[in-house]
Amino acid sequence: MKTSVPGYAKYLFFFLIWIALTFCVKSIKEPDLWWQVRTGEHIIDNQEVPKTDVFSFTYEGEPWINVKWFTEVVMATVARIFGPELIFLLQAFVLIGIFFLFTKIKKILDPTGHPYAIYFLIALADFLFIISYRINGRPEMMSHLLTAGYLFLFFHFLRHRSALIWALVPLQLFWANSHEAYGVGMVMSIIFLVTFWIDLLVNRGTFLEGLKLTGIVVLSMLAVVVNPNFSELLLHPLNIFGQLKENQFTYELSSFMKKEYWSIFSVLNVLAFFVGLWKIFDLYRNKNSKQFEYHILLGFYPVLFLAFFYLSLQSYRNIPFFQIVNFPILMIFVKELKLDFLKSSTAFGALAVFLILLYISIPTNLYYKTLDDRNRYGLGLNMEKNPYSAAEFVRKNNIKGKCFSDYLSSSYLLWHLQPEFKTYLDLRDLDIFPAKFIDNNFVLYQSPGNLVKEDQTLWDYARSFDNFAYVVNRNAESMMNLNRFLHKNEDYELVYADQLNSIFLNNTLPENQQLIKEKGFKSIGQEIFQPLAQKKAPVLAQIFNYIFWPFYTETKSNKDFIRVKQIYFSEIGTNK
Repeated sequence: MKTSVPGYAKYLFFFLIWIALTFCVKSIKEPDLWWQVRTGEHIIDNQEVPKTDVFSFTYEGEPWINVKWFTEVVMATVARIFGPELIFLLQAFVLIGIFFLFTKIKKILDPTGHPYAIYFLIALADFLFIISYRINGRPEMMSHLLTAGYLFLFFHFLRHRSALIWALVPLQLFWANSHEAYGVGMVMSIIFLVTFWIDLLVNRGTFLEGLKLTGIVVLSMLAVVVNPNFSELLLHPLNIFGQLKENQFTYELSSFMKKEYWSIFSVLNVLAFFVGLWKIFDLYRNKNSKQFEYHILLGFYPVLFLAFFYLSLQSYRNIPFFQIVNFPILMIFVKELKLDFLKSSTAFGALAVFLILLYISIPTNLYYKTLDDRNRYGLGLNMEKNPYSAAEFVRKNNIKGKCFSDYLSSSYLLWHLQPEFKTYLDLRDLDIFPAKFIDNNFVLYQSPGNLVKEDQTLWDYARSFDNFAYVVNRNAESMMNLNRFLHKNEDYELVYADQLNSIFLNNTLPENQQLIKEKGFKSIGQEIFQPLAQKKAPVLAQIFNYIFWPFYTETKSNKDFIRVKQIYFSEIGTNK
């Protein structure tokens, strides 16, 4: 469609990039990030990638295939130079890379269209909005970037038969050392190769081209063996895919069959699928038209489209993968809408208003409060999500020995209390810990007093293997039963609590007696409940906070402290 493109259209494109970067300016709430940074630091310090578990005392020495080691090294390097708060800058570079690749894909599919056409900008805005909930600075960002890169390479090869397709080999090698979703790249290459051969056979193309592409894809598959675990990675994607079904310990791995999967982002993902599917059928229906210009969308792309939508249904965190693949067909869909409004400059004005409102909603936290309450604006450490205060209590009071820590708190403790601290259970999940062990711990959080034998509770059974010197446990509703149990247990003394965590000391150990006498609940009562400590963000992080929103004010913790304290002691079973 012919549209009137105002001169400020290119500024809308750069404003979209600015909004994408603003989404990256958020406080750290991801517990996974800490063990990933700790792993990167371990690799830097020891100059080798660990092949067995070195971070837990329960499964120390067990085999560990850590695919994302390179990304972890990069994250650790950034954390050591600038502070962990600045790791989100890596996510910013990734988003800029994806936007760049989208511009290249647009040029291939729409060579005569305006570079800042309204349909391109709308598709970009839709993509950014839907994937915003996964802008988190974790290693998966590498897989998002590489997915977009592969998509570009396939379209570029179909249009130009370019030697650039050889880039699949080094990119697959890089992917196999950056993130465990490297199998996605392998599947994309196989789909592209198979559909390319089908097209050759149907249209009697040159077999030499097919053989050349086959060689490149085979080499890219073999490239995954260039990693610290060598040939083990060839079949490792099957194990990872199996984990998606077995690992149901975090909401992000929920499939569409579970209520945790559903949010505004997953609903929009499904709507995007039906819009794209309709458009693909429409393209097939019109493929014999003289004006038809999207033949390269009719080979591998529909198969890839269906495969990635299936992937997005299997796990909430996989939605961005489908949105990357969905981008081309969404752009074509908007382009061919027969709406006069989209042909006028008014559409750009309306989009500008929407983008301005979206931008303002991010640093003011209106966006997060309304749509994504797990996050908030501002580079820094989210004290309400990370056990910084509890970790500082352990460090300042020199508490030593084996710690029973819940699986959410353990990763941060592993990083903050390094190098001595080792975890009981952490968020490496099935990469290290058997599913039965994890399941048993979830039962332990809920029912520690259940009898496993006539005179032995579930907690006693766990303690019989490791006589925990202390316990750091979340005050979350799903774990509060364990806190109540320990508070009444004569072998443990509550010595610290805040709105996030409780700390109990084993009072049968001589080394704990002095601290129990000074800080124990029996000695000082409710004074053990403390406000969350405030940790100031690094200067560079604060500068970025103000660059993207000059009116930024730091979010304060400890709101309604007295009320939270009263609720805690009511929940734990004492009003002392």
